Amino acid sequence: QGQVELWSRAAESMFGWKAEELVGKPLPIVPPEKQAEFDVLLEKTVAGQAISGLETQRQRKDGTRLDILHSTAALHDAHGALVGVMGLLANITERKQLEDQFRQAQKMEGIGKLAGGIAHDFNNLLTVIMGYSDLLLTGRDLKDSHRTALEEIRRSAERGGTLTHQLLAFSRRQP
Repeated sequence: QGQVELWSRAAESMFGWKAEELVGKPLPIVPPEKQAEFDVLLEKTVAGQAISGLETQRQRKDGTRLDILHSTAALHDAHGALVGVMGLLANITERKQLEDQFRQAQKMEGIGKLAGGIAHDFNNLLTVIMGYSDLLLTGRDLKDSHRTALEEIRRSAERGGTLTHQLLAFSRRQP
């Protein structure tokens, strides 16, 4: 009939409601956007289908959400008549957060490798630019305006080299 008949101490700890607050009342842990999902699960369980290991969300008394691993089974009396549904919920919120952090770390590692590859290729281009500007700067009949421009090209390439070394350090996780 959709009412809580038994509320364990573990459920009290996980969700924040005391047994006295819930026994005989509707289950309050289902967020509104998960109600349709819950109704389908209940319907399947009542029909005899056990649900095991479904990842979903439920809410605590204070409104915070928990990622949970949801399993349910129908309860029958000695004559086989349905007398209730038992739900086992495991809080996997921390595990999900760690999985998200791990995925983020993998993305950062990929970005680091990409940055390292780009920085290496860019550094090769800068080496060519600095080499040619050094060669041109050794010319004796170079106009002052050209010398100034070449020196600026050389300084810019050196600044680019500094940035490249920073990217390479990032990609190798160096300080």
